[in-house]
Amino acid sequence: MAQTFKIVDGDWVANPATGRPGLISGSAKLKQDISEFFTIQVLPNGFGSGLEQLVGVVEVSPDIFTSITDKQIREGLSVFVGLIRSNSTIPRTAGERIVGMSNLLVSADPTNPTTFIFSVNIITENGLSTQHVNSISVS
Repeated sequence: MAQTFKIVDGDWVANPATGRPGLISGSAKLKQDISEFFTIQVLPNGFGSGLEQLVGVVEVSPDIFTSITDKQIREGLSVFVGLIRSNSTIPRTAGERIVGMSNLLVSADPTNPTTFIFSVNIITENGLSTQHVNSISVS
């Protein structure tokens, strides 16, 4: 089973019983991985959305920003699914293996036009669909 450190607000969380870093796996790990995907640049293996690279585009046109961002998220999530499938040496639970996504929405925050909200439902092999919401400020 794939495991990673539990991260909250950029810091690992200690296991209260041991004082050592807490570990997560399964659907909790996938949720954390998706949140990380939205917040980092594209890595050499293709993981990451690279949204910070688009910050200047919104000044040209919010519609163009939304369109490019939608495309970049779709392509990035496809790469992420491929990375999970290709790394067969790490056993993953059905709650971690992505089979699809739906309802990708990229929109300006109605209360703050310099913030864009990204929402997507991730569907896993165990049939669960979880919504992931992130945002980026472009000011």
